[in-house]
Amino acid sequence: MTQVLIDFSGWIKIHGLTSVVVMAAVSIGGVIWYRTDTGRLWCDRAVLRLPLIGKIIRVAGTALFARALGILINSGVTVLDALRTMEELGRNRHLNQIIGRARSRVFSGGALAASLEEPNGYMAMLPKMVAVGESAGTLDDVLDEVAKFYENQLEVLIRQLSALVEPAIIFFVGGVVGYVYIAFFLALYGGMGGKR
Repeated sequence: MTQVLIDFSGWIKIHGLTSVVVMAAVSIGGVIWYRTDTGRLWCDRAVLRLPLIGKIIRVAGTALFARALGILINSGVTVLDALRTMEELGRNRHLNQIIGRARSRVFSGGALAASLEEPNGYMAMLPKMVAVGESAGTLDDVLDEVAKFYENQLEVLIRQLSALVEPAIIFFVGGVVGYVYIAFFLALYGGMGGKR
């Protein structure tokens, strides 16, 4: 363990500056690529597939969609105009594209509920509830209930993420510090044994 620590320290002294320059170049390139439409869309799609973070973003997007669309419709805005506003409101490009395709289908005479059913998009309950609201003529009320449900679920998911992150950080930092201490004491005891 001590030798590994010494070798790692030596590698940092020799290649540390090169590693920093390479990481900086990769980071700058990643930021530039992310700022393009293709890069942003790819990243927004990829983050939705992550186990817990992806679900949090999907739940947050669903709650925002239901809350904002319900308010707009309740205020007398037409569904098409409300969807056009919603398309610019969200942060995730993939979810915004789903709204854009939904608006095109509604403009062509299709149902809003069926247009929202896409993989790795909004939560599965949203299109089902929208279908109920469309058939009953109470879309704004249904969206309000959907928003409340997913806002509560979002709070639970954020608490779960916080409960996972804190132990992970403690475990990582404790592991690094513990490794250094063990390597130091092994070298110390090894030196004492050599003297004897």
